[in-house]
Amino acid sequence: MEMKALHRHGWTVSQLAREFGISRTTVYQVLASAEPRRDPERAKPTAPSEAQVIHLERRLRACPQIRGRSLYQELCTRYGYEGSYPAFQRHLRRLRPELTKEPVIRFETNTGWQTQVDWAGCGRWPVGGSWSSCRPWWPSWATAEHRRFGSPSSAPGPPPCRGWSPAWTIWAG
Repeated sequence: MEMKALHRHGWTVSQLAREFGISRTTVYQVLASAEPRRDPERAKPTAPSEAQVIHLERRLRACPQIRGRSLYQELCTRYGYEGSYPAFQRHLRRLRPELTKEPVIRFETNTGWQTQVDWAGCGRWPVGGSWSSCRPWWPSWATAEHRRFGSPSSAPGPPPCRGWSPAWTIWAG
């Protein structure tokens, strides 16, 4: 869409400058001129060659998360790319496929009907004269109360879940 039409629709000079990638001074010049703006086609000395683009597309299809720095080094050493890394990044952004995130599935349950067990690796600890891996785990109930099993001081009482009293007695002592 022409810059003058956007300006008539209420776009500010700053918005137009950002949209078209030019300075505000240039926007003022275009708005003051009687004819539409015609930009000459600029040379792109840092644009990758056709063989380089084919290599980038092939690598991005195989591994969309590959680091740009790795691709840049490959192009420089194998294909003789001579542009700077920031210039390469600008070209890579257009080629890189958009990643789709997996949807997050939330489980909404009533209080006391769901338990989640979490654990963590805490490295190796001295136990009984030898070193042993420590991987504590603890449940958390839908009531958002956290209790750790195995320690009498952290086990104040049975959980609020129905039917868990026998398990609580066994695990928490």
